[in-house]
Amino acid sequence: MRDVYTQKYLRPVQEGDVEFIAANIRDQDRDEVRAKCGPLRSIAGVIRSSLLDTPEAVTAISPTTGEPIAIIGAAAPTLLGGGIGKPWMLGTPGVATAPRGFIQGGRAYVQRMLDLFPEGLENYVDARNSVSIRWLRALGFKMHPAQPYGEEQRLFHRFTLGCA
Repeated sequence: MRDVYTQKYLRPVQEGDVEFIAANIRDQDRDEVRAKCGPLRSIAGVIRSSLLDTPEAVTAISPTTGEPIAIIGAAAPTLLGGGIGKPWMLGTPGVATAPRGFIQGGRAYVQRMLDLFPEGLENYVDARNSVSIRWLRALGFKMHPAQPYGEEQRLFHRFTLGCA
């Protein structure tokens, strides 16, 4: 993981990051969490739950303010690891302030996720979440046709990288 942390805008998740991201979350990410998990789940609770299943998560930091702008991870399919990882990211509007660095750091982290999950990466993104879709495409993920998914059965794209 050391090579990922050499990126000046990524660091291990620290105390307070979850609360900061939850309190300042982008509208598109909030809408996606609600569509997938239902309106009763708190954003902080969803992030904490995701972190429990994620062997190595990182916090992306704004190059201008030094504040957290996103928490990024890949959940393991089992406690033993391996298999296909489920990448996820929740962020603040600050992700728009550092698109170049965010993609560069994201590429380093995606490579690390592929090392952890050699069978590939796969998850779902709300079809309304255009910023995340552009970011995922820039990182090399393939977008599949949107289909109903989650609690609200809204349209979500399955996205994959390195999967058979």
